[in-house]
Amino acid sequence: AALFAQLPDADVLWITPSCYQASVAKALCENSHKLKWLGLTSSGYDVFTRHGAPLSVHLTYAAGVHAPTVAEHGIGQLLCLLRQFPAALEGQKQGRWISAALIPSLRALEDLKVCVIGLGPIGQQLVQKLKVLAREVTAVTQTGLPYADIAVSKFEELDRVLPTVDAVFIATPLTDKTKSMFNQRRLGLLRPGSYLVNLARGS
Repeated sequence: AALFAQLPDADVLWITPSCYQASVAKALCENSHKLKWLGLTSSGYDVFTRHGAPLSVHLTYAAGVHAPTVAEHGIGQLLCLLRQFPAALEGQKQGRWISAALIPSLRALEDLKVCVIGLGPIGQQLVQKLKVLAREVTAVTQTGLPYADIAVSKFEELDRVLPTVDAVFIATPLTDKTKSMFNQRRLGLLRPGSYLVNLARGS
């Protein structure tokens, strides 16, 4: 209620994507004569395409601002799975030392071939960090243009790439082209025991 009360007098609205809902977009489009700048705190901008925005204002989003942190977070997620942290923590809660059961299933990132889908700021940070940690890094992008001395394929070649890698990071914006990129068929193309880390939108 406080937000809607202040919108008519606002020159700038800086907002998180979870708060930029259809009702906010509608209110802005109906009364945007003072608003000059509408900014998102996220690197994703799909809420603009989904809900719309006033045509008379400057739209910005925070591409690249969170890239180093998000890339580290994603690599941390993969390491947790490779080193069986969830199972170890569950054993710890139960007061059980389960190392003997875990050791056969532990894997090392240095043994894995990793694919990064999307080479925006987050994807680029992933590649730079993974090149030091993983056995091999490859990427899939819309253009397939070369990057950082790694093999890069086009989106159209994704089905060929997936069965050849051990771990996949999704770092694409949510667009009509990337929505439901990973469906049941694509998940079935991944190697048994491989890993999928989605750093993009859930869709």
